[in-house]
Amino acid sequence: MRHFAAALGELDDDSEDRPDAAFRLGVALHSRFTAGGRITDVDEAVLLFRGVLEMAERGSWPRLMAAAHLGRCLADRFAAAGDPVDLAGATGVLEEELTVAGRPPVGADGHDREEVHTWIFALDVLGECLREQAELAHDEELLAQALRQARRALEIAGDDPALRAAPEKGLARSLLVRAVWGKSRADLDEVIRLLDPSAPLAQAEDPAARAVNLGIALFERYRLLGDAGDLARARAVLEDAVAVLGRGSVACAGAQVNLAVVLRETAAVAVDEPALLDAAVEMAEEAADAVRPGSLLAVAAVAAGAEARIARQAHGAGRGGGGGGVAELTVACRRMEAVAPYLPSGGGMVAASFRDAWGSALVRLAGLTSSAGVLDEGVGLLRRALADPGGLPDRARTAGNLASGLYERFLARGAMNDLDEAVTLWQEAVEARPDGGPHTVLARSGLAVALHQRYERRGTAADLDEAVRRLRSCVRSADQLRSVTATDNGQTALPPSQPSSLTAFQRRVGV
Repeated sequence: MRHFAAALGELDDDSEDRPDAAFRLGVALHSRFTAGGRITDVDEAVLLFRGVLEMAERGSWPRLMAAAHLGRCLADRFAAAGDPVDLAGATGVLEEELTVAGRPPVGADGHDREEVHTWIFALDVLGECLREQAELAHDEELLAQALRQARRALEIAGDDPALRAAPEKGLARSLLVRAVWGKSRADLDEVIRLLDPSAPLAQAEDPAARAVNLGIALFERYRLLGDAGDLARARAVLEDAVAVLGRGSVACAGAQVNLAVVLRETAAVAVDEPALLDAAVEMAEEAADAVRPGSLLAVAAVAAGAEARIARQAHGAGRGGGGGGVAELTVACRRMEAVAPYLPSGGGMVAASFRDAWGSALVRLAGLTSSAGVLDEGVGLLRRALADPGGLPDRARTAGNLASGLYERFLARGAMNDLDEAVTLWQEAVEARPDGGPHTVLARSGLAVALHQRYERRGTAADLDEAVRRLRSCVRSADQLRSVTATDNGQTALPPSQPSSLTAFQRRVGV
């Protein structure tokens, strides 16, 4: 780095060698930022690439290369700092430079390989910026544009595996967004195929970064289909990625957030549940402390840490047992309150997931403190999360969380409209989940209790019949979970019960 800076400092402003020296220093600064996360490095790299762009010949592929590196730096700065202006700036520069660059060199054969790589690089970065903007606004047209850029890059790459590696990764990441939005197994299967560890790596691609995306895809397929094998594989690839990525870097923080979510999910049926939840809290909060508070990654990390704390309190885990009770939930709420001002104004999955976590923590806290105001705030946040036009990565989970809050409010105030809505939401949660998972057990038990409460107040026999049927199904699923866990580990772990009236209800109906 010092040699590059010294070389640039020795050149006059009008030297023909200055653009090349500035370019090399910019690349080195960006690499150091990627490894260490120091934002001043990427700030300086952006200024250098802007200067190179001004000096390069318009319409030439070296100018397009400078634009691609500038776009790469702006996209990475957005990931670290969270300013959407960087995404818009990168998109504008790349769209303009790709337009003036003329016809792309379709098919790698017969063309200068560096020129071909430049086009692929520029299209790949443009696709990423469009995808990020699509996620912020839940804009399907922007996502479609991102997919088109990836396919344009693949057309240029032809059949060359080395050239296809980068656009295939870009295509996989855009397909992953579409899969989460549309709950598409076909898209998830294609993403997992494209990100297979045996596939060729793109130039300068970190295999650990690819593994993070593979872990996310495997986890999303687990949430869709309930295959425990996908969950176990997601954990393994994410743990491997965190082990090799540099601590404190944006890349490592992203991997830590996703691993924290997977560990929390794994804990629901694991005998080492306390240790997993402790690890999830530490992993997420280390990630949150490593990145800028205003970034989307910081928001996601705080939410992941809060969700792990909620699970630790609910399961009575944590060091020393008991989960910390009020203190555990209070810490979670305070951390979320601190970053809430940075939520994207347009909503989207990050904002909706954050409100889901915050609302859930408040509902649980209200149950321990009997605070009507905290309960209403929690229910309100969960309503906003469920209604967000950007959707949710796990709508069934949020529906169940809101049902729990409404049920608690019904118990406190006796409003039948809260009970009716809780029943409807728990029915949605049950119907949307695959059979046999721990979350299905919780949703069915909650639904059974709510139906029984409604039967006692209205005397509708159909509610009692459905309550008994749901509870029998819940018990069968719980027995299956015990059997699977005992087979795998020689011990049993199950999630905690839903409302406390469940045990009494079981005795009354003889289940």
